[in-house]
Amino acid sequence: MNNRNLERLLLYGLVVITAGVYLYTVSPTLSFWDCGEFIASSYTLAVPHPPGTPLYVLLGKVWLLIVGLFAAILPISKEIAWHMNLLGISFTILTVVFLYKMILKIFRMLYHGNIDRSHLIIAFATCLSTAFFFTIWRNAIETEVYAAATFVFVLVNYLGLLWYDSVKHGEPKNIYVLLAFYLIFLATGIHLTPFLIFVPFYIFIFAIERRYIKDTLFVLIGIFQLIFFPFIFLLPASTQPYVGAILALILLLGIILPLNNPAKYKNWRFFWIGIFLVILGISPELYLYARGVKLTELYQDETVTERYLDGENIAPRINECNPGESFIAFNNVLHRTQYGPAQIMPRKTQTATGYGLIAGYYWQMNLFLRYLSWQPIPEAVNPILRAVMLALFYLFGIWGMVELYRRDRKIFLFSMLIMVMLSLAMVSYLNLRFSPSDPNSEHQPQEVRERDYFFHTGHLYWGFFIGFGFLGFTESLKK
Repeated sequence: MNNRNLERLLLYGLVVITAGVYLYTVSPTLSFWDCGEFIASSYTLAVPHPPGTPLYVLLGKVWLLIVGLFAAILPISKEIAWHMNLLGISFTILTVVFLYKMILKIFRMLYHGNIDRSHLIIAFATCLSTAFFFTIWRNAIETEVYAAATFVFVLVNYLGLLWYDSVKHGEPKNIYVLLAFYLIFLATGIHLTPFLIFVPFYIFIFAIERRYIKDTLFVLIGIFQLIFFPFIFLLPASTQPYVGAILALILLLGIILPLNNPAKYKNWRFFWIGIFLVILGISPELYLYARGVKLTELYQDETVTERYLDGENIAPRINECNPGESFIAFNNVLHRTQYGPAQIMPRKTQTATGYGLIAGYYWQMNLFLRYLSWQPIPEAVNPILRAVMLALFYLFGIWGMVELYRRDRKIFLFSMLIMVMLSLAMVSYLNLRFSPSDPNSEHQPQEVRERDYFFHTGHLYWGFFIGFGFLGFTESLKK
């Protein structure tokens, strides 16, 4: 069997094994917390809690229609919640598939296309083990947004590698960059996590093509995106007129500069296509306003209310914060205003403990590492076995970082920046309270539930680094 056939066979095996285990363990109906709301919202085209996840709701509706057709002719469950839970499985399998392709792509770049069977087995083993990390597995078998968000994140990373490979072959394909911009902003309709790859992606581009640093329009489109994201989702309303003026100025420069010097600014098409794709990417957010308006109209119709009370699937009563009430209400939903402004200082681990800033931050990083340590093995198993497993888990992850640094520093830079964004930056922004299972009674206040799912993507990337630790270990054995 040649390597190409083995690569496909291992990919099929990866899909069959993960799909089989996921299907065996999938929740048969709705599970706790937000899952029921997402299922009901997709089924009825409602508006879930801010920021509304409009793209996920629309994808869920289409998914339910498709699975419903199969359920009508096949002897499978007719449970709507079960159908929706299959969407999480599908996104996770796609993530594992692209992780497999991404690792092999890097192997081929490192070895100039000459990979052997050991590399295929390493990629297979890495993806199979990562698929059954605690948080990855748990989110695969229920209706949550994190599996879908991680899929988009990995897909954008893969596009970045395809662009890098095209540059190395002397034929830069900037279509990959434009598609990445679009996906990053499209994913905001699922979750905001994929935007965390934006800064690493841009730095990666500059590290490879230094001349882009001097490309005014390329820099301007990056600045536009970096400002546009918080303008839409994070900044308070009081700052929006001023930030909007800055965005308008950038767009004005995109018109004036090419008109003033066409020879110097030849890439004006790239700039404007990028701007168009970014704006197109966030267009699913308009669903929230349009659906909110329609639901309000239906609520005011007494006939519709009677039909709803009689059990008809019309005018669902999930319309969180009613984004169709006004532009202000719509803006408030996008900015999650009901939850209050993001609090960076003081750390929430300081408020009732008397800890200083460093100690408060330490305990939040400690929580991140605790969740990361859940991935390969539960806390309740034999402590000696768990200590050995965790030692290998962290050893191979760190080894993978070193191995990637030795072999390609640009890919290492990209990957490490991603990991920093998914760990340090995420911890800093989320500012979580103590874990509800923290044994120290003085550690107050505590979160209402475990928050490991926030680090879903970060856990997957630790598995990515472990793969390169496997590579280093294998190469050492060969020598």
